[in-house]
Amino acid sequence: MTAGAPTPQEGPPRASRDEVARVPAQTDAGGEWLLEGRAAFERGRIADAIDCFRRVIDAGSAAPEAYLYLGIALAKDAQVYEAIDIFEAGLALAPDDFMLNLTLADLYFRLSVPDKGRRYLQVARDGCSTPSGRQLVQALLSREADREKRRIDRPTFERS
Repeated sequence: MTAGAPTPQEGPPRASRDEVARVPAQTDAGGEWLLEGRAAFERGRIADAIDCFRRVIDAGSAAPEAYLYLGIALAKDAQVYEAIDIFEAGLALAPDDFMLNLTLADLYFRLSVPDKGRRYLQVARDGCSTPSGRQLVQALLSREADREKRRIDRPTFERS
């Protein structure tokens, strides 16, 4: 995986192999569901991936990665509000998680809600400890600057 800027079709920024290495080992059912969900996602079976990631969370052994992957899968499946809720639930458990903050910032930027995007990006930037993480932050800043140049309307996208 590269730390370069992904195209809009690729979805949110991706972690390097080192950053993904935090996934729990396969010694527990949650780890097995997490790995199976990631495999399903990579094969394009988004509904199966969502089901696996939900099982990890429902089993109570949910690491922040489960929330991250579920949120990404939901966003890819156009379930944006639920994706935001899942990212925020993950951040309630791990408020300084780099990838959760970065991915939620990216989602808000894509939804033309730059104020919220900047808030989450700042937390991600503050928690960034690797060169690849800094490259992901820089790539997101660059993409947002490009979007900002093209942006015409700024809806608030606030829920009632």
